[in-house]
Amino acid sequence: MYEMREAGIHKVLLYRSKEFDSFCRGYSRTAEISLVSETSWNNASNEWASVAEEEIFKQGAAESLSADNLGIRLSDGLVYEGETDKSAFITLLPKEDSTLFVASIIPVYKGDFLGIFAGAIRFSEEFSIAHSIPGPTGRLWLDYSQVTGVLNQMQVSEPGGKANVCLHWVAFCGDVETQPDISWRVSVKASKKIMPFEPLLRVATQHGQYELHLSSENAERGFLETAISQ
Repeated sequence: MYEMREAGIHKVLLYRSKEFDSFCRGYSRTAEISLVSETSWNNASNEWASVAEEEIFKQGAAESLSADNLGIRLSDGLVYEGETDKSAFITLLPKEDSTLFVASIIPVYKGDFLGIFAGAIRFSEEFSIAHSIPGPTGRLWLDYSQVTGVLNQMQVSEPGGKANVCLHWVAFCGDVETQPDISWRVSVKASKKIMPFEPLLRVATQHGQYELHLSSENAERGFLETAISQ
């Protein structure tokens, strides 16, 4: 917006297209998860999918977890000191082929916080190749086959490809009685400068995930598993 003002633009009109409104109105009927629910937007939390898996993690892997050996800073907030939170400016926009893409309406700079990647925390040997984001320790992963959100709809490049954002696991500690309670947030951060309305792009964790995100049919479901839309 600053650059636009410097160029002499003093008024900007933002609007939603009929295609965008139609998609949002029909989304809840096709995927059974509404785009207006709390879990769909940029500051949604990542809840554990299973109480049993959470307890197993706390009893085992959590004991060896530290900020030093994982390179993850433990904090009690979504944004580190010095970071810029631009999640409020991330939105879904329509493409010509009636699908959507994710972009910011203002300039984004390297390191900016763009929101939370929706999904459920899992601690299991079994994981979905197409719907998983690997965690910082063994068996810990994010499952987005049952929960979707705005940032889940971003474009995906093949493994090893180019990207302008990265997914970052952040550990949060809170005291439950006298024992530390560790939870996670999978945040999305800009890895380079991104101009307004430039599509967000992340790298797929597996080729199967890349192929999933190439399908327009899967895009209409929010990249959820087929069973969720039936």
